[in-house]
Amino acid sequence: MSKYQTACAKFTFFNDGVSKGKFIDFCNGEKGLNVTRGWDGCHSVECYERDDNSVTIWQKWESKEHHQSYVKYRKEQGDFDFLNTLISDKPDIFYLDPVDFTDGGK
Repeated sequence: MSKYQTACAKFTFFNDGVSKGKFIDFCNGEKGLNVTRGWDGCHSVECYERDDNSVTIWQKWESKEHHQSYVKYRKEQGDFDFLNTLISDKPDIFYLDPVDFTDGGK
């Protein structure tokens, strides 16, 4: 079982043919996921997209507090203000806890 906290963020973009691309460009830029990966406590970041005009970012963090510190920084930098111009709904940010299936159900 993983000792890290899994954080997920799902973003649903306006169906305008541009918003999702602007977000991806931001994530690939110098203020994007490089900052996330370099943040204290971040162990990994993976991004996935769906046909429904959404992107989900899966992250592994040392702790929930490390992730919350990172989100606070992003809000203070105005990144959420920028994000809100691109998304059609509030970001869905949530945490997942591991389930132990190692005992075979015994």
